[in-house]
Amino acid sequence: MSDQQFHTTKLIHKLMISRDIMELRFERPAGFNFLAGQFVRFMVPSEGASVFRPYSLSSAPQQADYLEFCAKILPDGKASKYFLILNEGDSVSISQAQGVFVCQPRHVARKMFIGTGAGVAPIMSMIAGQLSVSTEKIELLFGVRNPQDVFWTDRLDELAMSYSNFKYQLTLSRPHDSWKGLRGRVSDHLTHISFSAEYYICGSVAMVKDVRSLLIIKGVDTKSIHCEIF
Repeated sequence: MSDQQFHTTKLIHKLMISRDIMELRFERPAGFNFLAGQFVRFMVPSEGASVFRPYSLSSAPQQADYLEFCAKILPDGKASKYFLILNEGDSVSISQAQGVFVCQPRHVARKMFIGTGAGVAPIMSMIAGQLSVSTEKIELLFGVRNPQDVFWTDRLDELAMSYSNFKYQLTLSRPHDSWKGLRGRVSDHLTHISFSAEYYICGSVAMVKDVRSLLIIKGVDTKSIHCEIF
């Protein structure tokens, strides 16, 4: 990592937005550029040294004032412990943006995003970026386990009201009896497969493999399937 340029930035906002998801915003360093869907590596102090942990940007490139992330807080995670003790105004070091999980430039009639948990972070960036420049049909299938894991539906509702070409569905794999929405895994709700669409999938290894395999079985070209594992 020593040959990679790092930027120093300050924390300007942090908030627990679900049972184990933290939303963090940092000042955007001068000259920091990225593509929607990319990630950075945080330099995390650990036992007198530094470790590097990747986190995808959830903010879109055109949101000029800040960089946003959502991080799953794990009990023994080095970055989780670091984020928990950070205060607004504290400085951190992040790498340049990296990654190839970005929207492809070719025009298609429909873009379908499928994300679970914190895997929705790069997807939020990609959706916001696409809605600002495209009239293509854009859909999101967002999965979490139970109601305590739900987050960012207020943002999604606002996008759905503001853009007629966007809609989303939320499904819970372990809902309470009182839950009135969709139930089951995201793979249970892939019922309207379009062969002219592009699919962007982000989440756990198991989810990504299951969804990708299902799409291929149904005849979707592998070139139209783009994946990122969290």
